[in-house]
Amino acid sequence: MNIMKLKICGMKYQENMTEVAALQPDYLGFIFYDKSSRNFDTSIPEISNSIKKTGVFVNEDLEVVIEKIKTFNLQAVQLHGEESPPEYCNDLKNRQAELVSASLEIIKVFSIKNEFNFEVLKPYEAVCDYFLFDTKGKHPGGNGYTFDWNVLNNYPSTKPFFLSGGIGFDEIEAVKKFQQSTASKYCYALDVNSKFEIEPGLKNIELLKDFKTNLFFHANHGTDSNLNKHMENYNVNEKGYYGEFGGAFIPEMLYPNVEELRQNYLKVMAEPDFKKEFDQLLKDYVGRPSPLYFAKRLSEKYNTKIYLKREDLNHTGAHKINNTIGQILMAKRLGKTRIIAETGAGQHGVATATVCALMGLECIVYMGEIDIARQAPPNVARMKMLGATVAPALSGSRTLKDATNEAIRDWINNPVNTHYIIGSAIGPHPYPDMVTRFNR
Repeated sequence: MNIMKLKICGMKYQENMTEVAALQPDYLGFIFYDKSSRNFDTSIPEISNSIKKTGVFVNEDLEVVIEKIKTFNLQAVQLHGEESPPEYCNDLKNRQAELVSASLEIIKVFSIKNEFNFEVLKPYEAVCDYFLFDTKGKHPGGNGYTFDWNVLNNYPSTKPFFLSGGIGFDEIEAVKKFQQSTASKYCYALDVNSKFEIEPGLKNIELLKDFKTNLFFHANHGTDSNLNKHMENYNVNEKGYYGEFGGAFIPEMLYPNVEELRQNYLKVMAEPDFKKEFDQLLKDYVGRPSPLYFAKRLSEKYNTKIYLKREDLNHTGAHKINNTIGQILMAKRLGKTRIIAETGAGQHGVATATVCALMGLECIVYMGEIDIARQAPPNVARMKMLGATVAPALSGSRTLKDATNEAIRDWINNPVNTHYIIGSAIGPHPYPDMVTRFNR
């Protein structure tokens, strides 16, 4: 299998750049083209020297390219226009000595639609370090569509190339298949851009993280690696499955609610404002990180040092509040004004009532009649004190299972303004993945 490097192109926003750089791609691309919605016109924050900063240009004056290389300390340039091999590319190659980076990499782009004449590559082989193949469209790059990679079966050169054009999370299986083919023999790197964006230039960090984990972890450990197979079971795929388990087996009437959440949860979680508010609430409202307490007497008894992480001081429970804060912020961004939840012993109910009180949203917690009787003094009282309505489940065994049924019925009847905060990593996709992410 050909293990490829990763280039993430179209960077625009500083805070987002720092987050993307933390994923350790091999290349970051900055587009210097004023007709592009991703045109780069700010400064580059300090990032790892192992990540090659790449300037993308379209028929730009050579002196401007040289100036950008010096200003931004670029290690590579990507040429998207009609730059000629004997003059433009050769001049750029010959002027490397005056640049900050004396080992500047030159990447020449060629666009493919249905077929391609590889003869056009020959004049560029001596003056370029890499080729890049993307999809031919109305505008240079960023068209969001793939071309037929089988065209590369006829690639006649030994010059390494970047594969680009519409590669997104949904193309993971196709990329894995391509890695196994002879066409990928000289494929040096993948170039991704628009399929991982919330808006032009703003990258979806969670989606990129999942892409890198699913594709590059798989490649680095081989298709038959026991470690790879073990880890894949802990990463949800694009259909919501963990290995053979998962998916979304739900009543048809519930589909619009779940589908709305599925389409938006990764996008919302990747928004800088969402992450900032989520982290701030965990720090200032929940008290993260929770303190470590040296248990002096217990340590003396067992002749060792014992520290207690005081999660017990949080009346909502340790992980429940992480989830409910994340989900209520999600609900607000989706325009929901009413929250429902199910609870058994009452811990998730208390956590949900807590965040609803914090955000000023209506809260209905469904709880089995028998469980209400068991938990009346502590948790039921807390929920009511926080302003929640505790609705008893009177059918069936009158416990958690029946409370869940009642919550689902409610959600079906109130699809527009209501969000269902499920309390554990269970339920239809995307709930298991979403709850997991809020507890990382």
